[in-house]
Amino acid sequence: MVTFLGWFWVGTIGTTDDYSHYAIQEFSGQLRRQGGCLAFHMTIPKLPTAAVIQKMVDRIQSSTAVVVVVFAREGQMLELILELAHRNVTGIQWVASEAWVTATMLTSPRFHSLLEGTLGFSFPGVRIPGLKEFLLNIRPSPQPGMDFVNMFWEELFSCRLEYRGNQSADVNYKGAAEKPLCTGSEDVRDIDSSFTDVSQVRVAYNVYKAVYAIAHALHTLLNCDSGEHYGKCDNKSFTSLQASLTTSK
Repeated sequence: MVTFLGWFWVGTIGTTDDYSHYAIQEFSGQLRRQGGCLAFHMTIPKLPTAAVIQKMVDRIQSSTAVVVVVFAREGQMLELILELAHRNVTGIQWVASEAWVTATMLTSPRFHSLLEGTLGFSFPGVRIPGLKEFLLNIRPSPQPGMDFVNMFWEELFSCRLEYRGNQSADVNYKGAAEKPLCTGSEDVRDIDSSFTDVSQVRVAYNVYKAVYAIAHALHTLLNCDSGEHYGKCDNKSFTSLQASLTTSK
């Protein structure tokens, strides 16, 4: 899209995660092959300081590139966008990755002069059957594998789980000890959260389809229920695969 619109001198902004790293790597390669050049590339740290954000904004303002491609999520960009808006930076053509092209801040009056005209591609929004019901019934637990749920619970209800101890997400913040203990009986339905808004799932739907595709492929392989040799496969050839699947459960 960038080169199709005649933009061959662009800046890129990413984050420290693999999503951003590989996306920008691929984009940069494609841009060069189409005859384009990068004016600059900057990375938003996981925990950016005010000084880092100000330096990034300085770089954007001093650049002759007016097209900036960003591979990041809305939350990762917020501090940068706030500083750009504070300085009343305008005249930038933003190109958004699918991770933030539908972000709520794009429709915020506060950022209208900065982000108006942002372009990008988005996946179709769909409703995954049973997903909302599943999310609404999630509860914290001390059992292994529940770390992310427990962290989410503490953040959402501004409380701390007693069995998490020093693993609490807020343990290093002043006032964390004053937070009330979570009872575990808090109800997600009582909180207005984007977590439960699954009416238009986009990126996650691709994960959903990928998991189902692999599951159906493995089912077909293990049961040998396709092709001209229907039901006549030698199951012994799948011994190592079955052992691997059993181990990964």
